[in-house]
Amino acid sequence: MKTQRELNNFVIKTLALPKEYSPILAKAAKHNTYVETISDKADSLHLKVKENYLDILPLEYFNYVKHILRQKRVGSIDLIGDITEENYYGKIQGLHVFPWTGEDGIEGKFCYLVISILFRNKMLPIYAVLLHLGQ
Repeated sequence: MKTQRELNNFVIKTLALPKEYSPILAKAAKHNTYVETISDKADSLHLKVKENYLDILPLEYFNYVKHILRQKRVGSIDLIGDITEENYYGKIQGLHVFPWTGEDGIEGKFCYLVISILFRNKMLPIYAVLLHLGQ
């Protein structure tokens, strides 16, 4: 498990985000929550990511996972694919929100295809893609 300092350095150096965003991302990851929940800088962070990093993030994550797998000396592996859902409570707009019953305020769901490696009875996610209606 990475320490707070290692995570901050990874985010700052690898993704070249301005320094003020690193503690916010680290705190959100530590508490397993959204950036919007813990900070008022979520909009500016999303804008920075949208401007520059959509092409860089998958490649950097792949390099990060490759480094971890080399450290663990993974031999033959099993790949696992599954659909992960996340609740959505706002108005449904666009093709990425699947309509839901409205029960408990859940108006829709985001669906992700997640590919993981099964290693020592643990799943290590290596790829995820947001699905849209019709896929």
